[in-house]
Amino acid sequence: GAPPASLSLGAVTLQNLVQVVGEGGGPENAPLVPVRNITIRGVGFRDAGYTYLNPHGAVSGGDWGLQSPQYPESGAVYLSGVEGVTLANCTFKYLDGNAVFLAGRTRAVTIADSEFTQIGDSAVALWGYTHSDDHRAPPGTGIDGSGGNQPRGTVIDRCLCHEYGFYQKQSSCVFMGKSMNTTVTNSVMFNGARAHINANDGFGGNSTVANNLLFSSCRESSDHGPFNSWDRQPYIWDRGPNGDPNLTPLPFTIKSNFFLANYGAGQSVDNDDGSSYYDIVGNVMYGAGGLKSDYAGHDKTFHGNLNVGGGNCGMYCYYQEGHEDQCFNNTFILAHPRPHATSTATSSVGWADLRGCDKTQQSAPRCGALQNPYGGGAAPIMTVHSNTVYNHNTSAPDVLCGADGMSATEFQSTCGVNVGTSSERLPTDGQIEALIRSWLPLLS
Repeated sequence: GAPPASLSLGAVTLQNLVQVVGEGGGPENAPLVPVRNITIRGVGFRDAGYTYLNPHGAVSGGDWGLQSPQYPESGAVYLSGVEGVTLANCTFKYLDGNAVFLAGRTRAVTIADSEFTQIGDSAVALWGYTHSDDHRAPPGTGIDGSGGNQPRGTVIDRCLCHEYGFYQKQSSCVFMGKSMNTTVTNSVMFNGARAHINANDGFGGNSTVANNLLFSSCRESSDHGPFNSWDRQPYIWDRGPNGDPNLTPLPFTIKSNFFLANYGAGQSVDNDDGSSYYDIVGNVMYGAGGLKSDYAGHDKTFHGNLNVGGGNCGMYCYYQEGHEDQCFNNTFILAHPRPHATSTATSSVGWADLRGCDKTQQSAPRCGALQNPYGGGAAPIMTVHSNTVYNHNTSAPDVLCGADGMSATEFQSTCGVNVGTSSERLPTDGQIEALIRSWLPLLS
């Protein structure tokens, strides 16, 4: 029959619901008068229009593009030039673009005890501005961010994020671009098209991801994982008393999280191209764990982590002396027996995949890398020691040194590295569950 006469249909066209913007700010200028100390509590935000046809730009050295930050329509809630803004106990639902967008200089923004669901793009996006002396560079770009025109000190705590990325597949619960000192804690994230947390660059560092549960990422893609990062472009984030630029970021800490690398996730923490200065400690990684060292990444420590059912430390591993990645004091539980096959393919390798390694190039006390991009003799490879590995077969080639598959014992005798201990007896399901519970403070 005919629809009831009372039926009405609405077309959503409004893209921005709330904007809080300081006075005088923009891509080339921090705000002259910031907006301070505003709290929005217990408000539901819904029904904002799609923005995937709005102006976009390349944020920084990572892969992702995003809605351009100078337009308030880039987020249903848009914050720029603010200090001390809090969004608490809010619900963000049926928003077809980004839910919350932080652009340019923001300080001490807190998003807490809130839920994000049915989001078209990203839940929370941070995009800072930098500067270039080259007049040909677009405003807000370049390597110099020492003016502080970026989001710094953002806190995302006790949030629930799920069912997002409906339109923009390169989307996250938390996207960080040219921002620093960001804290993501005590939150649950699941059911997204790509990585739940994405660090698009290494600007400044000093960020923390801790005590979170992340699973069911990469449901419409592969590679990546619950957490992804890039670091292809150096940035000046501070200057010394004499004006000397500081391009070395502070460490980015990933601690005490529970990562499940299911669907298309290739890693739990995917430290992609050039990612450096990470401290990854005390996490549980199920399905795919380990430390990824990719395309000149360096100065990462991976220690005290529990890896269940897969994952390894390695990939393209050669470094300048003193800047090696380190993999130590971890536990690896390999899910399937691996025969001592003659194949040297990486699929035969369990927990260490040192592709730059060459056993004929001794760089005491360990094997070096034959392909040394820094010149001179053999470059040092990843520092690997003192790990515990559970496998059905301790003679399996669970360490790959270049094209040579070795058992842990063979690797130790050949390269002079105390890689740790091995056991042929896999833990039972109950023992693995007990290990996971003891590993994470949030489960104890």
